[in-house]
Amino acid sequence: MSIYRVIINQSSEIRAIIARATSLLTDVEAPNVDGVLTTIVKSTYPRQIIILRGHHDNNNRDIIKIKILPIENKIRSDYLEFLPSTDLDQLYFLNDPIARHLDTQFRLLRHNIFGELKEALKGLINSITNNPTLLNNSKLSLGDIRAYPYTKAYISYVSFNRNRGVEAHVSFNQLYTLRKKSIPNRRKW
Repeated sequence: MSIYRVIINQSSEIRAIIARATSLLTDVEAPNVDGVLTTIVKSTYPRQIIILRGHHDNNNRDIIKIKILPIENKIRSDYLEFLPSTDLDQLYFLNDPIARHLDTQFRLLRHNIFGELKEALKGLINSITNNPTLLNNSKLSLGDIRAYPYTKAYISYVSFNRNRGVEAHVSFNQLYTLRKKSIPNRRKW
């Protein structure tokens, strides 16, 4: 096949792709049944855009300055977290598409990893602030997250080993429920 024929075939395929895309972008009257729209509403997941302001120490427009783990002020904050839309047609404070993509992915991934934990900790902090005797409870209810209080816990040292990763030595009082068990059952636990 000649190079001329290849170019003609490729350009025909490109024109067909453009024609299909153009037909998808044209305005079509919204279908409805008995006056109710039946079109699928475009998602604005995960939430409406929230303007970044200094609600807490870790709220920054530059993701390089954001601490990955939620800080106490952020956990206690009642302000909604800034979760950008993945829809490129939505307004955004960054104009560069690559910077916007990285910023969006960082914020959404961080929320996916720590969002539920942050909300559970917020509930726990608020509950303990209102009722300090909850710390004596052997099992705290944090919604879908199970938690055990380790009273007077402290970290004596943290180290990093290339093969084993991060290691921490944490000391704490024995759990209240274990104190009731026999020595062999405590060792087994």
